[in-house]
Amino acid sequence: MPKPQGSHWVITGGYTDDGAPAFLRSNGSWSRKLSEAWTIEGAGKKDEALAAAQKNELEVCDAYAIQVGVGAQGIDPLSARETIRANGPTVPYRRPDTATH
Repeated sequence: MPKPQGSHWVITGGYTDDGAPAFLRSNGSWSRKLSEAWTIEGAGKKDEALAAAQKNELEVCDAYAIQVGVGAQGIDPLSARETIRANGPTVPYRRPDTATH
């Protein structure tokens, strides 16, 4: 089965303080919300943005680019992994754990 192709790229990584997903904004700052991410058109521009993000790892580390689709519903990650990173766990969890031992 062919891999779906997106029309844009988003630069993402993990916050160094807590590991939460981070998404690069067009002004160079980072957001915890995929909806605020800079959607980059073109591989050349994507490579430039990624190189700049990787030079400064004080706030966000391990930056990489993901391909996304952009439509009326907003930004759509093309992989299950990135959808989960952007939207959170796929199953409910309880906190604090109330199980008795």
